[in-house]
Amino acid sequence: MISDDQILTACQQWVEQFIVQHSICPFARPVVESQQLGYKLISATDTEQSLIEVMGQIQQLQVNEEPETLLMILPAWQNDFNGFLNVLDIANVLLDEHDLKSTFQLASFHPEYLFEGEPEQDCSHYTNRSPWPMIHIIRQQSISNALKSFANPERIPERNIDLMNQLGKAHLKTQLEQLQGLKTDEQ
Repeated sequence: MISDDQILTACQQWVEQFIVQHSICPFARPVVESQQLGYKLISATDTEQSLIEVMGQIQQLQVNEEPETLLMILPAWQNDFNGFLNVLDIANVLLDEHDLKSTFQLASFHPEYLFEGEPEQDCSHYTNRSPWPMIHIIRQQSISNALKSFANPERIPERNIDLMNQLGKAHLKTQLEQLQGLKTDEQ
């Protein structure tokens, strides 16, 4: 059985050893170093309950200044990328319906992440591949503040794709598999 601690450890190590180390998100390092990145394991196993928990976390962030940003880990969607995307799409609709699009933004990560229109074997997918499915709740104000001190933010995706190609699929796959290996010794 995979423990919640193993899942959290894998996600934290992915953030530190991949996202921060490779500057995939150049704004992540200060948030991680100041311990303003929260992690929340969501135990829901269906769409409705997942959405209730996602929206509940967004409501918590509305009334609390900390953490600055939150990674919600949704293990039930580990083997269902399309189901995970459905949860994400509905969550975005709910943000819009509750007039929260100007307050929060959602980003997504999944072990099977695929960018629409990109070849399945493309290295670019690894910018959003994580050991466990995650929805990142980001405060829009945080993005605005970070962008003030960052030159050419529009180049971030292109830079990340170039980096993924330099690192190569074999390296990226191995790194992700090593983090996933934290899940259980039986794999």
